[in-house]
Amino acid sequence: MKAINIFILLMFLVGFCCCDDEENIHVEEEGPRRDYDINSTDPVKKIVSEFFFNTGKEFIVDPDSSDYLYNFAEKNGVKMYPVSDANRDYLLSTVQLIKSGFLDCYTTEFVKENFPYSVIIADTIYDTGTYLTPKIVDNIARINYYGVNVAGKANLDLAEQKAFLALVHYDFFNTYLSVFKDMSFGETFESVYEKKSRVNDKHLTEEEGYAEGFVTVSTGTTWLGSKYTDFPSVTTDLKNTFIFFLTKDSDEYTRVTTTYPKIKEKCDAIITDLTNLGIDYKKLFFNGIN
Repeated sequence: MKAINIFILLMFLVGFCCCDDEENIHVEEEGPRRDYDINSTDPVKKIVSEFFFNTGKEFIVDPDSSDYLYNFAEKNGVKMYPVSDANRDYLLSTVQLIKSGFLDCYTTEFVKENFPYSVIIADTIYDTGTYLTPKIVDNIARINYYGVNVAGKANLDLAEQKAFLALVHYDFFNTYLSVFKDMSFGETFESVYEKKSRVNDKHLTEEEGYAEGFVTVSTGTTWLGSKYTDFPSVTTDLKNTFIFFLTKDSDEYTRVTTTYPKIKEKCDAIITDLTNLGIDYKKLFFNGIN
């Protein structure tokens, strides 16, 4: 027994001496698991490689569970299904859409400083941790990545792609930048927002909604048959106005903002909020793949 105790004591002292020598402790950072090559003849690989070498961030187009399931020691309630690699032309169109309509909208310095380690595209994204049952989501953010659901988006027409990309930006601001970077979006907008009560006995038209200062209103009918119109909360109004701002064609945008000063005030507030984040709002307008 005495010999065993002496052996344990010796092992403890050896371990203590090893741990005390901090200068000899080295922790190697794991590099990217993918093979990047900016000279690749594969256009998909070339795009993701250039993004990595320019920003130090990964643009992942073929995710597996190691890319999104764990956040350091914490397990994420997320499941992603990659875009099929069988149709390379479709995959390329999808990658080009996200590159032109999202990644290229931000400066290299902004990406380096404010983006997560990776932007991931997937054909389907399930949030399995927030809801009682798994739910398909448009976009999802965790501290180490921002995931974008791109199912069928390369086949949309231009107007639909504009709306899709506007939501990608909006969710990036509100689920990643505001949560993990403390970069709040919408403070100026909130200062000009005015809450309005329900309008009874009427369904407001789009133009009447504009006159009230809202780009979108909600109409309904009670179980007694009475019509009503509700106005959105500040959060919903910010989202609706942001999408309006990025998707309306220039002539219609000019008409609406000239005719309805409150709409212009809200759009100007969005420009101010984007500028305060260090974002050039003009680069967010999408007019097709470059």
